Amino acid sequence: MKKGDLVRPKPGTCEGDEEALGLAIIVSDPIQDPYSPMLNGSKYYCKVEWIKTRGRKWTFYLDDLILVSQGKAEE
Repeated sequence: MKKGDLVRPKPGTCEGDEEALGLAIIVSDPIQDPYSPMLNGSKYYCKVEWIKTRGRKWTFYLDDLILVSQGKAEE
């Protein structure tokens, strides 16, 4: 996943109802978590912005998101 992709949270990965949150856009490039254990491979996180409530950004691990649609590459 990358900046500009349309995503939704996996069930059980956030507080509240995932369906009520709706869809989000990844608004930052994925960042490697410096505190994740290296034994299982590094984890990456990113900032997402919910389409319904534009404004505040949330931080999610990429593993906790479901890709809905890939964003188009900027030319």
